[in-house]
Amino acid sequence: MNNSKICIVSTANVKHMTLISLYTDILKAYNIEFDIVYLDRYGIVEDIGANKVYKLCKNITPKTTKKEKLRYFIEFRNFSKNIINNNNYDLVIVWNTLTSLLLADVLLKNKKKYILNIRDYYFEKNFIIYYLHKQLIRNSIFTTISSKGFLDFLPRAKYIFVHSLNEEIINLNEEQNYTFGRKNDPINIGFLGNVRFYEVQKKIINLLGNDDRFRLWYCGTNSEPLEEYVFERNIKNCEFTGEFSPSETEFYLNKFDIINNIFGSKDISVKTLTPIRLYYSTNYKIPILVNKDTYLGNLVEEFNLGLTLDENELNFADKLYNYFINLKSDEYIKATQKFNELVINENNLFKNKFKSLVIRLKEKNEQ
Repeated sequence: MNNSKICIVSTANVKHMTLISLYTDILKAYNIEFDIVYLDRYGIVEDIGANKVYKLCKNITPKTTKKEKLRYFIEFRNFSKNIINNNNYDLVIVWNTLTSLLLADVLLKNKKKYILNIRDYYFEKNFIIYYLHKQLIRNSIFTTISSKGFLDFLPRAKYIFVHSLNEEIINLNEEQNYTFGRKNDPINIGFLGNVRFYEVQKKIINLLGNDDRFRLWYCGTNSEPLEEYVFERNIKNCEFTGEFSPSETEFYLNKFDIINNIFGSKDISVKTLTPIRLYYSTNYKIPILVNKDTYLGNLVEEFNLGLTLDENELNFADKLYNYFINLKSDEYIKATQKFNELVINENNLFKNKFKSLVIRLKEKNEQ
């Protein structure tokens, strides 16, 4: 296709579209051009090989008010709606639920010409949102979900499960030396990516702060509130790196002994997630720390991929320390390999489905 007839649209920056390469790699393999329309929250240049890039720049930070966000989202709706209508795309790949709800009228006028990607919970317990989402899912070509935990709140439908395995970032074939069980050096516990869940992380800092058995890392955007919290309390065993590029992901992962994925367990949005940190964990062979009584916690326990604890648990620090120094490398690595085989097999089902669609579109446009 010489002219772009496929469009990716998202309310998130490219760097937060952690699975977009699964789509773009296939499009590039078949020499199919595509456009991208997105809301740029950081004012940065991002390149995924799109033919045309349409972006609306708005500075959105943790301090941005709900009223301001609403205004920005309405502006983005009008911006992206005009582009989609004017270009008459054969296929629109819609990234996340917020994007689909903002463009619901456009999408429902173009039934079976879009794919939905559901990345997290978005107020589906609200009847109006649930009903609208149900219509969008029913009229999509297909809908992918990034966690089977989402089946707890989504309408009944046939979904394609896609693991958040970004093969551009995660080196599946890398040989490493694993050093579990050491007792002399601090255990490096790392939070990687967009830093959120401040109140939960403050509890972790209180539990492990100035304990010389541990070093806490926060690597990613929006870590400033935690940095201020640590400074005010004179906590010395925390490291903050700020924002980093995707190419530096491996550099920081190699510093970690345990990946911090403690988000809390009360909110449905965190109880149902399967985050990309799990795939960092299993591919780089870094045990993951997660909450009990969550979908992720059940998954980690089923496959023996890490430790399940809650931030309010008694003897949190001792349990974490004892887990690490008693971890058996051979058993843990076998567990991750078993899980990774499942991931690859399930993602191949998605790839074959999307390839079939791309081939049909390509043949249609070459007639």
